[in-house]
Amino acid sequence: DDAPLNVQIHAISGLDFTPLYFKDELVGCEFEDADAKYYSLTVTPDDKTASNYDQVKNIFDKSHAILDGLGSDFTETVRTWLFVQDILAWYDQLNKARTLFFEDHNIFDKLVPASTGIGVMNTDNKALVTNVFAIKPKTDKITIQNASSPLQGKALEYKSSFSRAIKVITPDSKRLF
Repeated sequence: DDAPLNVQIHAISGLDFTPLYFKDELVGCEFEDADAKYYSLTVTPDDKTASNYDQVKNIFDKSHAILDGLGSDFTETVRTWLFVQDILAWYDQLNKARTLFFEDHNIFDKLVPASTGIGVMNTDNKALVTNVFAIKPKTDKITIQNASSPLQGKALEYKSSFSRAIKVITPDSKRLF
């Protein structure tokens, strides 16, 4: 079979994790330490026959609903990976749907997640598949903030709805997403 294979691995050590389900669909896992809960999700559109724009809208709405059901919400998302079929042909539609979602949920007034759009096919032949990584602090010992890139302009300045990077500082680590 010549179907493409895409793999993304997130490794954790020393922490238990809990599989997460949304409407009987395995969508990711939750793990936690003393300072935060972490959510790693893989979200796919519900209807692959919907327009590309509607599939993007669906994955952001669905991501929000999943996080909301966990006592979190999309404003705690630090990173997304958008695996997009034929990304250059319809990136403007993707960005428009994401921008409207961010406006509706006040993301621009809070933390705009870092993101990468990757032009790649998926085995379900959907417009895109999305990975979402969210962090819900449990203490004030964790800092989550935008980080700039000295070699790149801010994506928001050219009307693309993502941050270049997010810095996460805990008592035990410093991470750049």
